[in-house]
Amino acid sequence: MLLEAPSELVIVNRGSASRSRFRWANYASNVLTIPFETMTSFSVVAPTDDPPGQFHRLVVGCGNQVISQPCLVRPDAVETLLAARGVRPA
Repeated sequence: MLLEAPSELVIVNRGSASRSRFRWANYASNVLTIPFETMTSFSVVAPTDDPPGQFHRLVVGCGNQVISQPCLVRPDAVETLLAARGVRPA
């Protein structure tokens, strides 16, 4: 899930369920915040046909760092948001 906060893009990434010691599913999630002012570029990479089942990838450049986030559907709204915030397409 990708969310817009006033000064940052928030990425909530929920991985697959892992089993705890008590056999209940444990749904872990990661939260990553990227300040808009640190973003230098972005791109959306389309999935390849081989192997099947690949996802779109939102790739955000922050100086020398690159953050790649898989997306089930093409993140058009995020692409529009980043362009409106002045982040250059790569």
